[in-house]
Amino acid sequence: MRQADKEELAKGQFEPKHYAILAFVAVLMLYLYRDILTGDF
Repeated sequence: MRQADKEELAKGQFEPKHYAILAFVAVLMLYLYRDILTGDF
């Protein structure tokens, strides 16, 4: 496997949509965590 192919594969594993999903989950968890701390459900 050529080095360029490896780099393309590595980039393919971290697409922007994956970051969007991670960001959405992180915000959702923070939102729920804040509700638990404040006692507002």
